[in-house]
Amino acid sequence: MGPRLDVDSIDLVSRYHLHSSIQQLEREGDALLTSIHVNRAGWGALCVAGGGAYYFAKTSINADRASRYEAELKKKAQLAAIEAEHRRQSQPTKAPSENPNLQRANMARFQSATDDVASPSAEAGHDPAPTRHEPETEAERVLEKGKYEAAQPFRPPRGNRLG
Repeated sequence: MGPRLDVDSIDLVSRYHLHSSIQQLEREGDALLTSIHVNRAGWGALCVAGGGAYYFAKTSINADRASRYEAELKKKAQLAAIEAEHRRQSQPTKAPSENPNLQRANMARFQSATDDVASPSAEAGHDPAPTRHEPETEAERVLEKGKYEAAQPFRPPRGNRLG
């Protein structure tokens, strides 16, 4: 560092220059702080404007999507109505006695005169094949097995296989 200057030893011109330099630094500092604040305000305004633009663009896009979706649903409903009308016109009208559901209901009514809904055990007796019975002979068992099914179930050999 240079020699230490005493404030009293500095002449008047030097004091003036020193004072003007300090004032200039203060002005530059104020200008710098002002530009920083202006800069922050500029960035803030830019962020707010960008956020607002994003919000309004998003709402516009969502509204457009919703309107296209509703138009698509309306179009699908119209096509379904046209197809249903076409199917209804092209199908021959069946007499009620030809309806397979009605035939099944009539058969069930004639087969069991009583209603067994309240008694599941009694209702199970009316099933055509309520359980699977094991085959009685070897020939029946072979015929029952599928092409890739083993005739004998796998049983691992006894003993310690790890030792």
